[in-house]
Amino acid sequence: MQISEFSVDGMGCGGCASKVEAIALDVAGVIDCVVNFERKQATVHYNPQITTAEKIQQTLVTAGYGVYPLQQA
Repeated sequence: MQISEFSVDGMGCGGCASKVEAIALDVAGVIDCVVNFERKQATVHYNPQITTAEKIQQTLVTAGYGVYPLQQA
């Protein structure tokens, strides 16, 4: 399992944080996603044999959010 952290711009409320989580969880290979609305960050756990951090980032960007990688664990 791989973990990537992203900065997420464009979340205006807690509902947006839930939407970001749902969008990320829809990506094949994503196991878990936790969004911290106050910090504007998302932590995504995924299977690197199925998806990549770039694919997750692009999916969120396509949904209208500004998403930037913070680090990978």
